[in-house]
Amino acid sequence: MSVLTALVASKIVVGVVVAGVAVTGAGAAVAYTGSLPASLQQVAHDTIDAPAPADAAPASCRQARLPTRWSRRKKPRRIQPTRQRKRRHQMRQ
Repeated sequence: MSVLTALVASKIVVGVVVAGVAVTGAGAAVAYTGSLPASLQQVAHDTIDAPAPADAAPASCRQARLPTRWSRRKKPRRIQPTRQRKRRHQMRQ
């Protein structure tokens, strides 16, 4: 095996190891935020003690799905005419 071949092979091995560590770390982070699909979240819960999937929590523990203040639509406020406009309108009639 030449020096060049050994150098290229070692760089490939290091690249694969770094990629594996990055994927594992990202997967753990996603599991701990609870962003995985329910079946994968359950596997992560069983293996690395990540939070259980939302469907597995008892109903009393689930957060209520309340609308946020941004989701409520308010009626547009009606602009009241000023006194002068009212008077002008009354005078025209």
